[in-house]
Amino acid sequence: MTTPLPVTLTIADRAATGAEDSSQRTLSTIVLVVFHVLVWWCVYGLARSNLDAQGDMVETFAWGQSWQWGYWKHPPLSSWVSGAWFAVMPRTDASYALLASVNAAVGLLGVHAMTREFVDRRWTFACTAAAALTPGLTILAMRFNANALLLSTWPWAIACLARAMRTGQLRHAMAAGLACALTMLAKYFSAVLLVSLLMAALLHAPWRARLLSRCGVLMVVSGALILLPHAWWLATHGAPPLRYAAAATGAQGSPLLRALIFVLIMLVFPLFSIGLLWFAAPSRTAGDATRWQRLRSMVGALFQPSTDPLWIIAWGPLALTVCATVFASTRTASLWGLAMSFALIVLATRGVSAATSHPESRKVWAGLVSVWLLALITAPLVWDQGARRGERGQTDPRAELAAALETQWLQRYNTPLKWVSGTAPIAMSAAFYSKYGMQYWNSRIRELDTPWVDEARVMREGHAMLCDPRLDPDCQLEAQRRCGTVRTITAAKHTRGYTFEPQDFVVAFCAPSP
Repeated sequence: MTTPLPVTLTIADRAATGAEDSSQRTLSTIVLVVFHVLVWWCVYGLARSNLDAQGDMVETFAWGQSWQWGYWKHPPLSSWVSGAWFAVMPRTDASYALLASVNAAVGLLGVHAMTREFVDRRWTFACTAAAALTPGLTILAMRFNANALLLSTWPWAIACLARAMRTGQLRHAMAAGLACALTMLAKYFSAVLLVSLLMAALLHAPWRARLLSRCGVLMVVSGALILLPHAWWLATHGAPPLRYAAAATGAQGSPLLRALIFVLIMLVFPLFSIGLLWFAAPSRTAGDATRWQRLRSMVGALFQPSTDPLWIIAWGPLALTVCATVFASTRTASLWGLAMSFALIVLATRGVSAATSHPESRKVWAGLVSVWLLALITAPLVWDQGARRGERGQTDPRAELAAALETQWLQRYNTPLKWVSGTAPIAMSAAFYSKYGMQYWNSRIRELDTPWVDEARVMREGHAMLCDPRLDPDCQLEAQRRCGTVRTITAAKHTRGYTFEPQDFVVAFCAPSP
């Protein structure tokens, strides 16, 4: 039987926490997660009347129409999740908003599991609540794409690896291997996390012993087995995500300036959460530190260099990203680092917990409810301002265009439209909002992002090419070449008391084979 190794970074006292307090914290966490889903689901619906204007969400949906081991731009996990979700859920904005909220909640539970590995149990709920206020799990979680999967996979990878290193149990080692593999299947940027986890294990003697034991071997083998099918797909399909990533590098501007901006944004993201932790500490009582002493304890825990595993896990991904940006001039997007906030918040929690006994739950709930109410009140105002400015997230007639397209095809051919191509964000949106299960395919470069589509079948069943000349001037020429006559289709969005200006699109019908 495996004997757990001592873990120096865990606060001693865990067993002393009463069962009643533990049950109360568990119940509080469950309530927190449920309300987090409900509140932000409502906020997402109130703040917009379309999916993201960039098209990431409909692209993820379109790829999820077919289960593949990889896709053009990204590893497959986000498309798998979308495909599984919409296999049972309706194709609506509200349904997609719920998926985004659930994904954030999975990440929040991962933070809770991570907190249990590193922090005094009396502070687990407060730390989880603080993480629930980060931009990555709130306003920036609305856009479900490959980046969003980092929010739900990174904390679980950290938690599972920490537990495997603490217990040495083989089932925990397998869970850690699976969780780490899922981070890579979400986005290759997760390599900075995996390297940081490896560094943490090598620099901490008890973890190093685990890593070099059968526990570490099983963890590596199980993760490699999960990644093997995707690696095979990369090798046999010319590695399109890697080619896309290589083509996306060479960013403009000073690498040093971009790295500095990235660091500043990563430090801003957890500020509100750290403020809640400071606020949640009780008013001074006998033996407790003052507020400023607590703040100094938090700052010291965050910024004092250490070989402590949590410190390396918290700062390692940021440091590696900066190095890649400065020395390799790689492209760096702040949205890639949304999940970096979680370990920093846990580190700050450990700092404040060392300076005071326990948080005050009423202060934690007061902070949470205040933010939730503010978000619910502000969301419709944000939507209204966007509508007045004519922003695409409010005004684009995506669902209305899909309905008009299907109606015209049905009237002409007396059969539902099964395939749509053209300007990618518009055609993918038409597929998403389709009433009859229309599917997207790339008629111009099929092997790029829809290689699974049988072109002969599309020709037999017929298809429409839907073009937005403002975004894609060449689409209309391609539609004329493939289908002949093109026509204009007009759609307008009517919602929340607004009637937005009608928009014209170009459509060509390629008739089914007789």
